[in-house]
Amino acid sequence: MRVVHFTDIHFQQDPKFGDLLHLKRLMGSTNLYLLGRKSKFSLEAQRAAVQQVLNLKPDLVILTGDLTAQALDSEFALAKRELSPILEQVPTVIQAGNHDTYIQPFPKNMRDAFGDWLVKDGTDYQEFGDVGVLTVESCRPTLLSNGYVRPESLTQATQLLETATAPFIFFCMHYPLLNRRGELYGPSTRNIANTQEVLDWLKQQKKLSAFLHGHEHHGYTTPLQTSAGEIPSINPGVSGYAIDLKKQRFPHVACYEIEQGVLNRIQRYCLQDMDTGYQAEPGEAFSTRL
Repeated sequence: MRVVHFTDIHFQQDPKFGDLLHLKRLMGSTNLYLLGRKSKFSLEAQRAAVQQVLNLKPDLVILTGDLTAQALDSEFALAKRELSPILEQVPTVIQAGNHDTYIQPFPKNMRDAFGDWLVKDGTDYQEFGDVGVLTVESCRPTLLSNGYVRPESLTQATQLLETATAPFIFFCMHYPLLNRRGELYGPSTRNIANTQEVLDWLKQQKKLSAFLHGHEHHGYTTPLQTSAGEIPSINPGVSGYAIDLKKQRFPHVACYEIEQGVLNRIQRYCLQDMDTGYQAEPGEAFSTRL
C-alpha cells in the first residue's frame, strides 16, 4: 500500500480589515507582510505539491495540518479548490494545524470545507485496508504557537486502539514530540505544552507503527519509544515553500510503501526546479537534511 504524506502547505489570502481586529491575526499579518513570511510560500509551489501527490498514485493521503496561514474563510475556500483533485480521487485524512486553529479550536469554516476528511471529535481512528490511521488533535487558539493534548483525548485513543485490527497503524498529530536530535521538541512557544504526557502514553502502546507530524518546516526523522519497541517519527518538511536556492529552502512530499504490516520504504521528494519538477531525494530519505 502506498501512503503519501504532506503538510504545512499554507495557502494564503490577504485579510480584510475586519480580520485584523483580532489580535492574533494582526500579529500574523505583521509576520506575513512586514517580516516577509508571505514570500516564503507560493501558489505555484503549492500546486506542484498537489500534482506530485497525484503523480505518486497513492492509495491513501495524509495531510498533517496548516492548510492555511491565518484560518481565513478565503484561505479555506482556496485550499478546498486547490486540494479538490486529491480529495476527489484518493482517500484522504486531514488534521488541523495551529495556523488553521488561529482563533477557534475547531473552526467552522474548516469544518464546512473539509468535514468529510477532517478528524472527528478531536480523536479519530480509521482503517484503509491493512493500514490504520489514529489522529489526535493537538492544536488550540493561543497568541503563541504552542499546543496541548487533552488527557481525555489520549484515553479515547487508547480505547480506539483496543478494537483496531490493521497490522500497520500511523499515529498522526500536527506537532512534533521530539526534535531532530531526539530531544523534547521546543521552544515552549512552539511545542505541545504536555509533550511528556504524550510520550508517557506512547510508551504504553504496542499497536502503533509510525508517528507522522508537521509544524517544523524542515523535515527530519527520529525514533520514538513504544512498549513494542522503537517506531519512526517522520516529518516530510513543509510542502508549500517557494523555491529558494540561496537559502536551500524547498518543498517536500513523502511517500511510504507498506506491505504485510511492514514499512518497507520511505521516499522523500523535493522540488528544486519548477521545470524538472519533483525529484526523489538522492540516497536514503532525509539524507540531505534539507
